[in-house]
Amino acid sequence: MYLLTLKIPGMKKLFHAALFLAVMVLCPVFHLEAQEAGQTDQLYYCWEETVKPEFIQDYLAYYKELIGICREVSYPFPIVTWEARHMVFQFWSPMNSLSDIASIPWAWGRVIERFGEEKYQSLQNTILFKYAKTATVLGDLTYLPADPNTSVWERDYCRWIEMYLKPGTDTDFLEAMQWFNAQRSAYQVQQYLNVTRGDLGFEQPDYIVTYYDISQEILDLSFQVATEEFSKSYQEFLTRIRKLFRKPPEVLNLYRINELTYFPSGS
Repeated sequence: MYLLTLKIPGMKKLFHAALFLAVMVLCPVFHLEAQEAGQTDQLYYCWEETVKPEFIQDYLAYYKELIGICREVSYPFPIVTWEARHMVFQFWSPMNSLSDIASIPWAWGRVIERFGEEKYQSLQNTILFKYAKTATVLGDLTYLPADPNTSVWERDYCRWIEMYLKPGTDTDFLEAMQWFNAQRSAYQVQQYLNVTRGDLGFEQPDYIVTYYDISQEILDLSFQVATEEFSKSYQEFLTRIRKLFRKPPEVLNLYRINELTYFPSGS
């Protein structure tokens, strides 16, 4: 776990201000829209919080208020929130470099100061545990449909497939992903796709493939229904990558909570 403990100006006590980095999320979906300008990698600071079930309504209400304060004080970082599992919320934030991570809690201090120390401590009491990681979305492996039938921001549902590779198999996996994206393009597959490399805090080598769609039903169906030709390509892709796994992948269905989404003016 990576916690940044610091003194925030104007507050009497020490705060674990990095706890809210859990909500400072610019998720991979936002990165997808940037790909047309150039296939560049994007570093993310990732945070996950597990909420005590009896406090879930308080937790969500506190964060809704915090998002409102972000708008009031022009908080400089975008925020997007995903529900990853029952009572588990996963968040991402883009970084130019690892050194940027240390600067974020100071900017967040203005939000906490307006929110109030007592209320902030009450928020912490709703959380069972939390952890932070870093990851990199690989720009050259992002897949955008050539003629998408919906915009990326209409796709609130995400299938997360985290793959734990055997040491030394990164190149084989990345080559397989490049081949798979070429097949998706040839058959005009409509799903958006990201490939993310797990960095600090992940069980390396670790890669996460994420797919996006407008509903859970359509997302599920897309993994079951495909043209015969693409189905063959998909099975070949699975054959190539499965031999690289050191343990079974973890599969999650994420839902983006738009009510807790924030973007700075002009972003």
